[in-house]
Order: sequence, then structure tokens, then C-alpha cells
Amino acid sequence: MGSFHRTIGIFSCFLTLCKGQDMSPILTSDATFIGSPGVRARLTLTGVTNVARIVAKNLAPEIAQADAFVLMAPHKLSQFSLSASSPKLRLFGDVNQVVVNMVPIGAITTHITNINASIAFTVNGAMNGRTIAGSIDLFSEGFAVDVTLNVKRNSRGNPLITILSCHGVAPKKAITVRSTSVKAPALQQLQSTAATWVPSLFEAVVCPRLEFIVEHRVNQRFALLPSKITLQQTANFDLMRAMIEADREIRRKARQNRRHRRDTGTGSLQAFISSNFNLSRAEGLVLDYGVLSSPIISSRGIEIESSGEISAFGVQTPFGPKPISLPATVSNEMFEIVVSDFVPNSFMYHGHRIGIFNTRVDPKTPHFGPTMRTSCDLDSGSLFCVGDLFPTLRDEFPDRELVFLFSTLRAPVVVVHSEKDGGIKFELLGLIQVMQIDPITKRETPLGSMEIELDAKMQMRITSKVVKGKVILDNITLRTRTPKVLVQEELDDASLLSREILQRMVNDIIRQGVPIPVHPLFRLRKPNLRLSERSLILETAFTLNKRLISQLTAAQLSRA
Repeated sequence: MGSFHRTIGIFSCFLTLCKGQDMSPILTSDATFIGSPGVRARLTLTGVTNVARIVAKNLAPEIAQADAFVLMAPHKLSQFSLSASSPKLRLFGDVNQVVVNMVPIGAITTHITNINASIAFTVNGAMNGRTIAGSIDLFSEGFAVDVTLNVKRNSRGNPLITILSCHGVAPKKAITVRSTSVKAPALQQLQSTAATWVPSLFEAVVCPRLEFIVEHRVNQRFALLPSKITLQQTANFDLMRAMIEADREIRRKARQNRRHRRDTGTGSLQAFISSNFNLSRAEGLVLDYGVLSSPIISSRGIEIESSGEISAFGVQTPFGPKPISLPATVSNEMFEIVVSDFVPNSFMYHGHRIGIFNTRVDPKTPHFGPTMRTSCDLDSGSLFCVGDLFPTLRDEFPDRELVFLFSTLRAPVVVVHSEKDGGIKFELLGLIQVMQIDPITKRETPLGSMEIELDAKMQMRITSKVVKGKVILDNITLRTRTPKVLVQEELDDASLLSREILQRMVNDIIRQGVPIPVHPLFRLRKPNLRLSERSLILETAFTLNKRLISQLTAAQLSRA
């Protein structure tokens, strides 16, 4: 399958190059890596523990309220001929003491301790030949439960959680057994033997509810989450809206007895996403943060690989990410992320194709407006103007206001190296069309055009959501396409004089940055950035989207 994708990638690349050189030649060899992960992430033991605490805190009240969803069969109380039924669980205080272990490999074991709980249930049967029937209330501080789970990938590229085992643990403190209908000495015997039957009862009450909420409710909600969102939505994506609308659509189709799919939400989510597309703007591009394969669980943490591709809907990127790997040494931070330079390059490839980088500079443009003239003097409000760079243009078309229309001739490219190997390189090939504005009609007519080629170094800075770059130009080359108006010799001189103007223009083009392809469940906090060969390495703490966690576990989806 891998060779097939590579062959298709090379063929697509060939077609793309033949159709207009959309892709930089620098990335030609990367066509053999189509389908490879562009992002590798490691949730360290510290990070997994933090997630487990927050999830346990949200799960606890849902487990206590799950009586209407999970009916427990009569449960035998230890060696007695007694069975418990119709349990009601009540928890007191938050559940936040969680110990996580990542061994054995392939499983996550969580030990949730200090659970203060009461269980009300009905008991029926016999003890020491005496028939017993009635209502029992028991209470204790310090219940515990051991849960072992696995995380895989569902068909939409989101997590799929399986509970491997669940066991109740005897409370550390005394157990109180009360009843108004069961009298002594039977009640006293239940009290004295509580340590033998309460842990299994606690397990019988808690574990089926936990399995139901996680394996059905949470997994179904994950199936509703899109693995691709538009770039416009990455700033403030309303996941709840997407999930609720997908859920409504599924229910509507089920009522109409239309198609039934085990992987719920596929059609409706695609419709929701595609309804937001407008290929004339940035929201025509989508970010793919879906997981490519099941996570690897080991003592190092949970390691995940995803595409990270930013692309136009339905258009394949003709190159892929070169191999990247997580650091050999596990960080002390919660989260480690390695992002291939494929991520910004896929953005720039598709952005170029749909014209995101097209820029207009005219007399109304901040900073540059006063200079956009062929002639300037004290009366014009500026002592320097474009005409000073291009004397022929000034002489042929005096006293004209000018417009520069910039477009990329092929996709800009970023190549990341380590700091010692030169850092980040940025290359751009574009076209500047020079237009004049008629002083009377204000109509714009073309005067000439020139190609612009830039080589630059790029400095990166990172926020909680995006990586932003700032270019520092090394070389500028201007090539005329209209030599009678834009004389090559004047362009050669202008490339030196216009460095600051062009540098500002390029930085304005890329000022929005590229979103970090991390699942919207996470928000990075104070990330640290360093460079590696063809990749960026981020080490960071994070906060969880607690509202989304709550909705993943809740009985009913709600935007409240």
C-alpha cells in the first residue's frame, strides 16, 4: 500500500509541475513520503496523569447518575446466600487522586483512590438460615478502583477507548452499614463481614457504569468529532456545535430509516465542514489533526502520529513529510510535539493555489501608501516614492499614483534545519504587476510587471495556537517582464534599495502564522521551541478543554 501511495504521489507531483510549477523544486524529493506522519506527539506520564485526573473528576458524577442507563443484575454478597439489587450510588467530594502506570506496554492502568461514597441497595436471601429482605445503606471513605484501558484509533482518526479491566478495592477506612428494615443480629453480621463483600459490590456498581459511559457514550461522541477543521475555525472552533449538529443529523436519518453506518456521523460532518468552504479565502483550507494509527502506549507515555496536513478540500498535496522522530529522552513537560516542515509547506502549497498570498499595495496601504507614486515632492507628502527606484517609470508616467499587485508564481517554501546547520530558510518566487491610477477616472491600467525572487532566513516564535515566522531577507532578485518600462538595470539597483519595503510586504503576507496541528481537546501553555532537521520540536504544558470533556461524558449533548 505504501508503494502505491508513493507512486501516486510522484505522478501527482509530475502533473502539478507540468501544470505551472506550483511546487518548489526543493520539495520534489519529498513526493516519496506522501501519507507519512507530519506530526508526532508524546503525552508523557505527567501529561497522562493530568488528563486522567480531569477525566475522572468529570466521570464520577456521571457514574453516580447512570442508574437509569445501566441496570445491575442481582449481585451475590460474598459467601452468603444474599444478593443485592437496585443499587443507588452517591459520591461525596471530588475524585482527583489518580495514580497512572503505563506498564504493561499497550495499556494504561489508573488507580483512583480516596473515593468517598455511599451505596443504597435492596438485599434479599438468607444468612445463617434466617431470611433477610430489606433496604441497606452503606458508607465509607477511601474507596478505590483500578481501571486498565487501551486507546486505539477509530475510523475517523479520533480516539477509541476500550476498558480492559476494572476492579473495586476495599476502602481504607471503616465501613458503616445501616438499615431500618434489616434488624440485628443480621445487620450486625453484615457490618462485621462488610470488608469481604463491599469491594465486590462497589465493583459491580461502578465498573459496568464506567464501561457504559466510556465505551458507548464517550466513543460515540468521539465519532461525532471531525478530524479536519478549516483554518478559519482553528482560532475558535466550536466543537460542540459540530458534535451537536452531527448528532441531530444522525438521529434524523435514523428516524427516516435511511442508511445506517456503524461509524456514525461521517456524512453529516463532511456536509458541515464543506458548508464552510470558500476557496477564495483561507477557510477554504482544512487542517487534518486526525490520528493515523493506534497510539503506542509504553513507559515513555502515549505516542501519537497524525498527518498535520493543511490542504484544500479534495486536493492532494503532491509531497509528504520526510521522516521525523520524537526525542530519545522523555521531557519533564506534559507534552512533546515534533512538527515536520511539511505542515507549513502544505499550507503554502494550497494557499498559493487558491491565492491566499495575493497582496495589493496602493496609496491607501498603511506604511507604504505615501510612497506609491511615480513623482514625489513636498506637495505630495513624501520625499521618497517608487518613482525614485524606477526613473524610467517616473519619466514616462509622471505624477501618477501606483498599485502593486503581488501574487506567488509557485508556492513559497520553508526548510527547517537545526540552528548549527543554518536554521530556517525561506524562499519565494512571485510576480508584481504595476498598475497606474488615472487621476480623473480612477481606473487602473497596467504599466508593467516584474518577477521577484527572495531568499531569506526565518525566525520562529510560538503561541498557544500558532507558529509565526518573521523573515530577514538575504537575497532579492527582480527580473523585468516589461523591459521598456521596468528597466533591468534599474531593477538591479532597486533590489538593494527596496529591501525594507519588500521585507515588510513578505512579513505582512505570513503574519497570521500556521496553526499547530494539535487536537482541540488540548490548549498548549508556554510552549518551548527548538529546531531539528526538517522539523520543529515543541515541549509544553497544556490545559484541557474541560467543557468538551464534560460534554463527552454527559448523558445529553448541550451547548450550555
